[in-house]
Amino acid sequence: CQINEIAGQLEDAPQGSNLRTWTDVRSKSFLRLCRAVNARLDRESDLTKESRKAQKELKYTISAVSHDIRTPLTGASGYLQLLEQSEINEKERQYVQIVKQRLDDVEQLLDELFLYTKLCNETYEPECAPMEVFPVLCESLAGFYEAFEKKGTYPELDFEQESLRAVVSADCLKRIFRNLINNAIIHGTGDLKIIQTGERLIFINHLTDNETDIDEERLFERFYRHDPARHHGGTGLGLTIVRELMEKMGGKVKAEINGKKIKIILTFKK
Repeated sequence: CQINEIAGQLEDAPQGSNLRTWTDVRSKSFLRLCRAVNARLDRESDLTKESRKAQKELKYTISAVSHDIRTPLTGASGYLQLLEQSEINEKERQYVQIVKQRLDDVEQLLDELFLYTKLCNETYEPECAPMEVFPVLCESLAGFYEAFEKKGTYPELDFEQESLRAVVSADCLKRIFRNLINNAIIHGTGDLKIIQTGERLIFINHLTDNETDIDEERLFERFYRHDPARHHGGTGLGLTIVRELMEKMGGKVKAEINGKKIKIILTFKK
């Protein structure tokens, strides 16, 4: 009976609690059992505290490093603008454009790392309000016009209700759309179809021959790459950020892969 009570104490205790087991039976065996259980609980509590402290320090370090790196990046971009305005030949101008693109890539990586650490904070809640989804999507697609043009294709929209409204954060929604569009361009053949039905938006595109072995169960894991030897300059956080933002806004996201076709399905909070 006493053993059942101790088991009940452990089962009912919430995670991270300062529970200590106790017994009315004063035999040496029961007292030893309680001391052993309490010692184990103390060790687990200390490990949890250390883990939380380490995570907090890591988030702070990433945020600080992102800020420190951004300052010289801004300076380098300024010098590049001055160089573009000077008298340089066509070959040198091409080199300037390459360097400029690399700086833009680094800045994007920093943005993703900074946003991810922000999303990992349990207290972070985006400010949401009812707004139309279609205009935000069109604005996001317009930013990728040149990328689609290089692929020789253009996105196809199929909205049954262009006036669809969802309770979202405009900034979060833009980030979600940008990440999904960019993902389709980088890992796909360039085709992209976006279908709206009810509270769902479905992003559909075909994968390249090198991208067909993706594990859809792990697709939203942070830093997941199906082939670590191949990368496209990203952090591996794009889809993870999509998932975190959708969940922060009360929605959800899932992926379906059928052969070379991938679907990313967003479901907004009603």
